[in-house]
Amino acid sequence: MYADQSLDVNEEMLAHIANQDIYLTVEAFTQHRKHATNTYEILVRWEGLEVITDSWEPVMTMYEDVPIKLQVYVDSAADDKLRQFVIQLRSHSQGRKRKESTVQPTPSHRRGKRGGDVAAQSKPPKLNCRQHRAKGNTKK
Repeated sequence: MYADQSLDVNEEMLAHIANQDIYLTVEAFTQHRKHATNTYEILVRWEGLEVITDSWEPVMTMYEDVPIKLQVYVDSAADDKLRQFVIQLRSHSQGRKRKESTVQPTPSHRRGKRGGDVAAQSKPPKLNCRQHRAKGNTKK
């Protein structure tokens, strides 16, 4: 995004940019704040973008997306309440049980050489001798 004092950036433009399915990389976390819902938000500096595009993101989302980078920030911040909040996130995510998968694995006797389902692999139709010769596959 081009940053110039004469450029008018409004909420509509920022919303349009946000809905473009662009994947961004976190460059750094610059500050944090407590949110009204007893959670935390963190100000994210996005790699390759101007400071004007920094955005407040939920700590929970950043914990899911970039946990190590978040932990480095939390360790450097002098905020015990933020540290406790992240510890609770960690214990909550580790305490969850994985859901049982509804996908049934393909039995090994039905797997192809590369692990795919043999039934799903298409085979060319068998040709009788007359069809084979008609295709120009005669022995010489």
